[in-house]
Amino acid sequence: MVEVTDQSCKSTAAQVEHIDASHPVFLSPSDSPGINMIKTTFDGFNFGSWKRGILISLSAKNKLGFINGTCKCPENEYTMYVQWRYCNDMMLSWLLNALSKEIVESILYSQITSELWEELEERYGQADGTKLFHLQWELNNIKHDSYNVAGYFTKLKRL
Repeated sequence: MVEVTDQSCKSTAAQVEHIDASHPVFLSPSDSPGINMIKTTFDGFNFGSWKRGILISLSAKNKLGFINGTCKCPENEYTMYVQWRYCNDMMLSWLLNALSKEIVESILYSQITSELWEELEERYGQADGTKLFHLQWELNNIKHDSYNVAGYFTKLKRL
């Protein structure tokens, strides 16, 4: 770990101010650990739709690199390391805010966003054979006669 002196802190603050808003480690003044990225809290069901909402929100903030692992922790430059840690911790808090208490308890000690995401993918991203069978059955048995055109299309699209 790099020893922090008053001088290094001053230069760190000055250098971080020059991070462009398009840089993945940029945090805007409105970003805070208490932000809810999406309205729905993931409770173990409907992982696909929850995941889609999270990915859209993170893409809008240019933070997908923390999820997919392409925004790696810089090891050779202290200033960027500190900013990356701030951003990674912010991302962790956003994801924890979007999870149910029971799920949070099982992943609370994750330290890197991409590792937490991989854990969620591994645990909940698997195909459920029973659910797939049920969806296939519903698709095969949906009938237009009980719906108007808009209702039929909406039901079909939802399935």
